[in-house]
Amino acid sequence: NTGYPIVIQAVPFKKGLTFRVIGHPTGKKVAFSPPSIKYKYTSVMTKDAETGREYEKKIRTNAFRTEVIRTVSINGKVIKREKIKSSYKLHGDKVDVKIRKKEPR
Repeated sequence: NTGYPIVIQAVPFKKGLTFRVIGHPTGKKVAFSPPSIKYKYTSVMTKDAETGREYEKKIRTNAFRTEVIRTVSINGKVIKREKIKSSYKLHGDKVDVKIRKKEPR
């Protein structure tokens, strides 16, 4: 929304990526909160070996959701604040997602 083109550069490191956005200066400052990570759980029914009583057991899956708050300001005045949500599904975890074939590693 600056009226000028931007360049998005992805830089790999260890097991992640850093993205750089390069463009014409606007005076805006953008800050992100630390991510809030919430794992997805699934329930299974299990039986106690000693009593034979059935109970529900919650198991954490590899799927998770993150939330960050993005704050945009000009001259110290906040002009926009938004919550950004992302969901992640790790390969091989078959909860809620059909996996047709294994991806090459």
